[in-house]
Amino acid sequence: MVLCGKINRVKRFPIDNGKTFKDGERIFGDGKSWNGFIGGWITGFLISASICWFFFLKIYEAENYTMFSFVDKKLDLQDFISAALNPTTYWLSQCFIALGSPVGDLIGSFFKRRKKIKRGEVFLGLDQIDFVLCSSLIACIWYPYSWYFWIFVLLITPILTALANWVGYLMGKKDVPW
Repeated sequence: MVLCGKINRVKRFPIDNGKTFKDGERIFGDGKSWNGFIGGWITGFLISASICWFFFLKIYEAENYTMFSFVDKKLDLQDFISAALNPTTYWLSQCFIALGSPVGDLIGSFFKRRKKIKRGEVFLGLDQIDFVLCSSLIACIWYPYSWYFWIFVLLITPILTALANWVGYLMGKKDVPW
């Protein structure tokens, strides 16, 4: 979302259109634009669909598949391929899972503004998991996750978020490295 929201020479369109909430603070703030929301959604969809496709087609075929399994119910490879070709299952699920990320980020931004935390300031915990938590909850509609998936998500996401933020900062797409 950061990469899509801050493209040079492209006008940014704030999601809240500069409006304030009843507490006098911006609803989401300047950092949340339609550019980032839509660009992040599309990028997330492409990445999510690619990873899911790879996960099921490549790792499923491995002998030690159970080591990588985050899904309680194992899918038969033939069932997965028929589901992947059906837009109401595979492609639609990936579309909504990817939508969860920018929606979760907006929810996090909304709560930061209510706590009067300014753009770029850290809200430890929420900043690192709001987007993935929302996406994962949406994913539960299609994929029944086990308890160890949630532990993995809650442990690895803050690390990946910190890395992505640092890369965005080095590229000049973020004002702060967090």
